[in-house]
Amino acid sequence: MIEINNTTKKLIDEATLKKIVQAFLKFYHKEGWSVSIAIINAASMKNFNECYRGVKKTTDVLSFPGYLKDKMGLAGELKYLGEVLLNPSETKKVREYQDLLKEIQAISLVKLAKPTKSAKTFGNKLNTLALTKNLSTPPPIGRLKSKKNQQYLFYFLLVHGLLHLVGYNDSSKRERHEMLYQGKKFLSRQGYEID
Repeated sequence: MIEINNTTKKLIDEATLKKIVQAFLKFYHKEGWSVSIAIINAASMKNFNECYRGVKKTTDVLSFPGYLKDKMGLAGELKYLGEVLLNPSETKKVREYQDLLKEIQAISLVKLAKPTKSAKTFGNKLNTLALTKNLSTPPPIGRLKSKKNQQYLFYFLLVHGLLHLVGYNDSSKRERHEMLYQGKKFLSRQGYEID
């Protein structure tokens, strides 16, 4: 079951949210699991962030895992994966997310350029090194203020929160890059791209 609770005045396409969550649950082999999505305002998110993380400012997404382990003998019962809190007002912070979207694109380019084990020739290593050094100037993206990019970012934050529920972590730079890459890759499979 997918529960969506929108406590904001922002209109949310619940059908699309459910479609993305269902695809995510299927992809990560969690089809029998339940998840809650709460869309909350900045003040509420600030309260949750301070209460649970000790950070006295708002944030874009928080995840609260709540799944039941199979080893507890509850395999036949509905399992609760957890809850994702989303703050849609954060998607309007142009500068911060412009950099994030560039970082996502750059990470994706590096992942695509990594040589395979069978193709690790001197030339491939040099090409990968050259691409990695050019991460400071990834390809240009469309205006973040566009409705399409704000929508993409909202869905990206949803997937980011869901990734936390299935065990991904972003406490190190490497882990963060992996999460950004997995989020972009998943949304691309669903037909969502950065404008």
